[in-house]
Amino acid sequence: MALDRPRPRSRPRRGALTLALLLLPVSIAGLRADDGAGTPSKPRRPDLTDPVLCLSARGFRDFVPREVPELTRDEKLQIYYEPFNYTIIRVEEGKGDDARVSYRAHLTQDARLRKAGESRVLQEHREAIDYQPESEHPPVSTFMLYLAELKQFPPGDYEVDLVLRDELAEGRPETKRTVAFSVVRTPGGR
Repeated sequence: MALDRPRPRSRPRRGALTLALLLLPVSIAGLRADDGAGTPSKPRRPDLTDPVLCLSARGFRDFVPREVPELTRDEKLQIYYEPFNYTIIRVEEGKGDDARVSYRAHLTQDARLRKAGESRVLQEHREAIDYQPESEHPPVSTFMLYLAELKQFPPGDYEVDLVLRDELAEGRPETKRTVAFSVVRTPGGR
C-alpha cells in the first residue's frame, strides 16, 4: 500500500522519529530531479527512512510502532517507511491554454523473508508494492506499508529484506534494508 498526500495531517503516536528532518531536504531534492523535459537530470539511488515494525498504520506518518518486534502467527507483519531520493519526472502535455503539467514517479518493492542469519529465502514477494503516482504536484509525502501473513512460520527469529527500486531512474537502482522480528507462540498454544 502506498499513498501520496500533499501535506502530512498527523504525527506518529509514539516514538521520536527524525522523519521531518529527513523529508524536508528530500522534498526540495525531488523538485530538482527534473530538467523540465521529462527526464531526470542526474542518476540517483532511492532511499528510505528506517523501517518501523507497526501494530497499525492508517496513513502518512499515522502509525503505531510495536514496542517489541514480536508477533504471533495470527498477526500480520506490518512495516512502515517513507521513500525518498527517488526520481520524479515532470511531464508537459499540450500547448497554450491546454497545457498541462504533471509529475510522475514509479517505485517497486520486493520482500524476502528468511530465518535470522540465514541466506535461504523462505518466502519471496516480487513487486509486493508497485507505486506509480501521477499528480499536479510532485509526490513527496509518500509512505509504503508492507504487509505479510505469518501463519506458515513457526516460532523463531526472522528477517525480512525490503528492496526498494526506482523504476524511472537509469539502471533501476535499488536500496535494501533488513528488518528483524520474532514469531512467538500464541498465548495458550501454538
